[in-house]
Amino acid sequence: MEDNLLQTGRTALAALTILYATFLSATASAAGSAPVTIINPPNNPAPTTNVDEPGRVPFQFSISSSFLCSNNGVPMCQVTLPAIPSGHRLVIQHVSGLISFLSVGSNPVLIQVAVNSLMFSSFFTQVVVSSSAFDQPVLGYVDAGDTATLVAREIGTSISMGGSFSVSGYLLDCTVSPCNTIAP
Repeated sequence: MEDNLLQTGRTALAALTILYATFLSATASAAGSAPVTIINPPNNPAPTTNVDEPGRVPFQFSISSSFLCSNNGVPMCQVTLPAIPSGHRLVIQHVSGLISFLSVGSNPVLIQVAVNSLMFSSFFTQVVVSSSAFDQPVLGYVDAGDTATLVAREIGTSISMGGSFSVSGYLLDCTVSPCNTIAP
């Protein structure tokens, strides 16, 4: 019985020694670290980069034509977007519009979005009685110095038309985060 008691005491002492050594090593490593203070004043903040928000500025352009759209006698609406500021890139994400015709039409309307006369998106929308509406996600890029246009034209007829159009997306500030060249 005395041997069992002695054996239990030795085991308990060994366990306490291991726990004490573990505690000392954890305390010793924590004691070696020093607190760090970061100073980031609002008048001179530390430069940071958020790769998910690369200098985005919301963009929306809307126009309503109270006139008849025509291009050299061809009934089509062509809208030119405003100039893109230097050092920026426009990312077009959405186009929408409502086209009205002076008479009843039934042919589809071709919508095209282009940069420097090169189309990057096109789709058809159907005419219902004397109107055609569209609301379409797109993706296109317009750099400073480039010209972006939105064209709407009824296919196969010469019906006079007018409309309202909206283009939305965001401007990238290429001075905050460089804008890579768009691959062909």
